[in-house]
Amino acid sequence: MALTLSEDAKNELLDEIDQNYITKVWATIVLCTPKMLAYAIDPKPKRIQWMNTYAYIGLTNTHFNIVTLSSLNVTVPTGRFSIPFQDIEQLDILKKAFKYVVTFKLQGELVRINFSLTAIGINVKDQLRNVQMLIEKLEEK
Repeated sequence: MALTLSEDAKNELLDEIDQNYITKVWATIVLCTPKMLAYAIDPKPKRIQWMNTYAYIGLTNTHFNIVTLSSLNVTVPTGRFSIPFQDIEQLDILKKAFKYVVTFKLQGELVRINFSLTAIGINVKDQLRNVQMLIEKLEEK
């Protein structure tokens, strides 16, 4: 794996959760909740930061899948989560100049994720198109 966020790592890590994605992107989880542990796929996730965490996010028809990454080494996954859409409450999408800010609640607690519209300095393809597709699908839910 590369030492930065990369297309290969994104695909490899998300495909360990599911194979049928509508879209896959990288994002920054700005604010999270320990309630997300209820959706962990790993029996013992590593230590997870709950603020400003890089992640790969994949969207299927029924789930919002997340692979969190170590802030010290983005090639190391720290957790894998699969959140059913029916558990996402109070979804709010805000478009800013270079990103979308998606906010929702899990079991009553706030989660905020920034989806950058650019991928400068990293090797992730089609970030803009994939984020736009993700936002369109979330707006349908």
